[in-house]
Amino acid sequence: MRNRVLAVVIALLTLTSAGDATAALTGARATPGQVRLVGSRTNIVSINWQIATTADHASGAFSDIGTIVDPVAGTVLLTINNVLNVGGAGPFSIRETLRLDATTVQGWISRGVTRAVYTRSFIDAAGSSVSASVVFRLSASSLSAARDAAPANLNVTSLRLEFESGNNTALKEVDEQLRATLTVLYTGSGVLRGRWQLAEPESSDGLPIYRTLALVNKNLMSSQRSTLHSPRLPTTRAGKYLLRFCVLIDNAPDLAADAQCPSVELVATGTYQVQGRHQDTVAQIRGLSPNRQNTSSGSIFSWSSLSEAHIYQLQVFELAPAAAKLPASRVESDSAEPRFVTGMLLDGATHESELSELVQSKLQKGRRYLWRVTAHDETGRMIGRSSEASFTYLPTE
Repeated sequence: MRNRVLAVVIALLTLTSAGDATAALTGARATPGQVRLVGSRTNIVSINWQIATTADHASGAFSDIGTIVDPVAGTVLLTINNVLNVGGAGPFSIRETLRLDATTVQGWISRGVTRAVYTRSFIDAAGSSVSASVVFRLSASSLSAARDAAPANLNVTSLRLEFESGNNTALKEVDEQLRATLTVLYTGSGVLRGRWQLAEPESSDGLPIYRTLALVNKNLMSSQRSTLHSPRLPTTRAGKYLLRFCVLIDNAPDLAADAQCPSVELVATGTYQVQGRHQDTVAQIRGLSPNRQNTSSGSIFSWSSLSEAHIYQLQVFELAPAAAKLPASRVESDSAEPRFVTGMLLDGATHESELSELVQSKLQKGRRYLWRVTAHDETGRMIGRSSEASFTYLPTE
């Protein structure tokens, strides 16, 4: 192991002459900054090392070991030999997971250690280096941890942004109301600071230009889960809109090209498409079923009927698979635009139907879809339209 580490360091240092001498690592930060360790259980600690760099930096970052130290006695309690290495241009974000068993933590507590500091130093090919630390606060049991006066710092562990369809994509008509919901999983407690931001159609297909819709300052207690709602989202113009929520961290190194979203690990995104305005008044078709449910081959799709309808068109749009739970990763990254997959025409006297064999042949098992219904008169003019509902296709074997 040690020989491999030295070989990587030597390889990095040999690149120095080819690089720009001004390129350097400029700062580092560990998230979370503070973690509670309990001596009665195995502790799984996830740390995100955020490393800031100059704009021209392109020679990676490397850390061969980390050390856990008793800050009072100055002694090393444990050496972590996990090698962290990332190449290319900065800034960088490196995830590390530590497993500290109950015996190890209880051993530190029996020696009178109540606080420990975990530190890592990172270097690059030019020899510049930065360090960051995490404070471990030690408790003998979960009960004593709950009684401790000093709470753990707020640490956002997961973000999920979704619309009323249950996915982070949506289809809307001009002037329809729309809001998004953000689910935040976290540890500790504190004030969540963030921004709701939007890129409108003129920039959404190129380099997005975001504007801030609203600022968020919300005190999160130790419930570990919270829900936030966006302001009303604009739907006055047809086109594709990119929505994001950016978590702001005090004193964090600038790790993103966009300073309004300083942490690339703490951004949740969504996309919605606004369809063009119809010339005539269009009635709202309601009561779509199923919605946010699993369907099988024989499931009935139903909606409220319109007396003037001569024909109905049922349309199905493809969405990314939706996880049953919030993802283990920090952010929900899937934000593809809904894509038309298939559809079928139904007589105006019909307001419920199974999906035809042809439609089902276009669907994939386990995939999530949006569906909607439009109503048309004898000339083909649209006279009614539903909002989108969603389903997950799980045919019987």
